[in-house]
Amino acid sequence: MIKAVGFKKLLRRKFGRESGSEKDSSRRQRAKVVRIKTEDDINIRTKALYYSELLRSRRKELGITQQELADRIGRGRSYVNRIEKGETDMQLSSLLRIADALGLAVRLESGQRDRNQAEVRLL
Repeated sequence: MIKAVGFKKLLRRKFGRESGSEKDSSRRQRAKVVRIKTEDDINIRTKALYYSELLRSRRKELGITQQELADRIGRGRSYVNRIEKGETDMQLSSLLRIADALGLAVRLESGQRDRNQAEVRLL
């Protein structure tokens, strides 16, 4: 069974804990220039983090290392690592290979509310 992870936990894992100190805040501002993202960018990024966490949880559930998964899909371990951290986009063919290696099925569904929406489900 795939372990569900809360949205706040995913954000903390990716971006770290929020800090109230001015010193930490100014250090982060100097270290990174962040472009302002649209709501669509944020929604897509959030979904990517969610799916990367599902893949990671499933891999761990099966007791497979990142290297073993990488060998199964014909990629390097660092690629699997970047996917699990949500640091890279992947091609549909890569998603299908990973899902197959983890015993998952991918199903695309048309959105009910909006013709332009589609949902990806890992089963």
